[in-house]
Amino acid sequence: MYRSGGVMLGLLAALQVAVQGTGAMPCQPGFTENEYNVMTADVITEGQVLLKVDFVDCGRGSGLRFESGDPADFRIEADGTVLAARTLQLSDRKEQSLEIKAKDEKSQEQWLVHVNFTQPKQVPQILFPRHSVVVKGDGSVNRVKRDWVIPPVNVLENSRKQFPEELVKIQSDKDKSNTLRYSVTGPGADQNPTGLFIIDPISGILSVTKPLDREHIPNFH
Repeated sequence: MYRSGGVMLGLLAALQVAVQGTGAMPCQPGFTENEYNVMTADVITEGQVLLKVDFVDCGRGSGLRFESGDPADFRIEADGTVLAARTLQLSDRKEQSLEIKAKDEKSQEQWLVHVNFTQPKQVPQILFPRHSVVVKGDGSVNRVKRDWVIPPVNVLENSRKQFPEELVKIQSDKDKSNTLRYSVTGPGADQNPTGLFIIDPISGILSVTKPLDREHIPNFH
């Protein structure tokens, strides 16, 4: 016990010396992030605030200026706030990114950072079947329910994506005229192994909560 304690104390002392030996680092001007990622809709309206970049100026103050790499589409305020200069559609742009420059007007030093634009993931939709109306020979009306063919939903085995991962959106043609709530049952939902699949009762979006192993369970119904 004593010997183990001595080793532990020795390690702690070495760590403490290493930290103390670093000393105070001089201030390094620059953006606080290597790059910025912004999730936004495809259409951006004029004046819409997209993000605010942070910059450590090390006391340079009013001598520092921000510049947008595409001033026709985006402008940047003195405090680092990036806004849309006009209403635009991101999918129409060749580049899905924006370069922001910080410039010291006195020393002419420059720092660059990129802003990447992404759109929310679009999940496929599965619609509940509609009812078609068939008029019989005697004039009576018969409502026929169409078959609801559900295509398989494929999930990558041992996925390392962020969970829960949205898989598909279930939607009924009646959700505009009625208040509907969606639920999911079966193995992986309310049966063992429970909790693998969940559904938003309002939006109908079905999600998986954990990585799946094909060798353990090849499919779920």
